[in-house]
Amino acid sequence: MGRAPLRSAGTQRGDEEDEDDDDEELEPSRHAELAAWLAARDLVVPDVPPAPDFRRWIDQVIEGTERDRAAWIATLPPIVPADPARTAAAVRTLATSADPLLGRFTDEPGIVDYCASLGIDLRTVPGEEQFRSVARFDAGFALEFAFPWECGRATLKDRYPPALRAEYERARRRMLWSVVVHKAWTPPGLDRTPFSAFDGALPWGVTFADTRESLAARFGSPVHEWRASQQWVRPDLDRALTVHFDGDTVGSVQVGVPRI
Repeated sequence: MGRAPLRSAGTQRGDEEDEDDDDEELEPSRHAELAAWLAARDLVVPDVPPAPDFRRWIDQVIEGTERDRAAWIATLPPIVPADPARTAAAVRTLATSADPLLGRFTDEPGIVDYCASLGIDLRTVPGEEQFRSVARFDAGFALEFAFPWECGRATLKDRYPPALRAEYERARRRMLWSVVVHKAWTPPGLDRTPFSAFDGALPWGVTFADTRESLAARFGSPVHEWRASQQWVRPDLDRALTVHFDGDTVGSVQVGVPRI
């Protein structure tokens, strides 16, 4: 029994194009047929207004939202005097001053004021995702906020059942989870303005000149190690130190509540 000839992809595509061309040629006659069918039944197609400009509507909503938000921010009283020297001094002590606040929530007394002293007004931070990591690239640091059940610790997950989680999410009640200080660099995967160098003492006495070897001599072997970072944990302090390397030396240092 002979086999049917194979059809190449090119030939099949050519046939499809021919069918499309045939459809286009039939369009005028189809329109005429439809018009005749409607007329025979005394049916009148009502005039349909043109579709609204959806893009323009979106732009107007966005502009209105931003305008309303700017007006609302303007009504907020300043938390701290706008004193650049005072803010810079507060930033330099970040490694030690933030430690007592780690693990506390954003609506607790002192958190909003403390962040304001660092030049960050939590009241004006928009959106859900933007609130997770709030960075001052010009000062070389970032504050990480997270819901307590996001860390992977079973004890914290058990403490927040679904109903309580929903309540915290609606209120955006996140925990100050960690502080990260950077040298002058752009961390891998961060496609934006690079960090300026943090001008202050680093957590746990680490320096940007430290290497894996010097940190191991000081802290012992890391508890966790990844391709470009290492972590040490102090259960007695409920703190974890994570060092991200830029080549052979330290690129950034993160201190916070242990995730595991």
